[in-house]
Amino acid sequence: MTLSVELPHTGEMMELASNNKRNQLEKSDLSRELVEKASAGCSDSFRQLVEQNHRQVRLYIGRYVQCPSQVDDIAQEVFFIAFREMNRFLFESKFSTWLIGIARNKALEFLKAEIKTRERRKQLFEAEIASRQIARLEHQHREADLAQQRLTAMQFCLEQLPSKSRQLIDGYYFDQQTANSIAKKADISAGAVRMKLLRIRQILQKCIVARLQDASEDQSVLELELDNE
Repeated sequence: MTLSVELPHTGEMMELASNNKRNQLEKSDLSRELVEKASAGCSDSFRQLVEQNHRQVRLYIGRYVQCPSQVDDIAQEVFFIAFREMNRFLFESKFSTWLIGIARNKALEFLKAEIKTRERRKQLFEAEIASRQIARLEHQHREADLAQQRLTAMQFCLEQLPSKSRQLIDGYYFDQQTANSIAKKADISAGAVRMKLLRIRQILQKCIVARLQDASEDQSVLELELDNE
């Protein structure tokens, strides 16, 4: 299977840098402490987590469920499930992301039940609306999943770069240094810096494609010895 992947661009690089910073902040964020206390059974900490995340969860459900009272009922169920299963949250993602995953599952359950109810009542138009909402939700989830896979693949490939190439990528994309400023420090031309960046991005593309195609690790660590160029 041929997989077409565009070269990583500045926006993606900046998004990755932003995500890295957010992940670092998450470790020291108060919400982590609240999650740990809630996992230990502290209901007051969980109440604070509900206050922090209730609006986001409700807005997410409201994209697919039209009735406000039904949105409220589903949101309450989401937090009930979260409280019951707090020990299953392992900080592999943000707590809010975990909640949205639960909300997605409950919204899907509601919409599928709604289709059956509407079909029994011969309300075919309403059943069709619920079907379309399910399609929207599942499509949105697939897109988010693919975006996360691509971001994870890019992170892996960046970590495989030789030190000089990684420093060049970090300086230009993450630290927002100009090609001219990098060139002065390295005693080369700005054009040479841009050519090196292009070459690195091309090799990152190959590595990302290999990761997304589930290639073995030794296959996906491609020819990244750019320091010798």
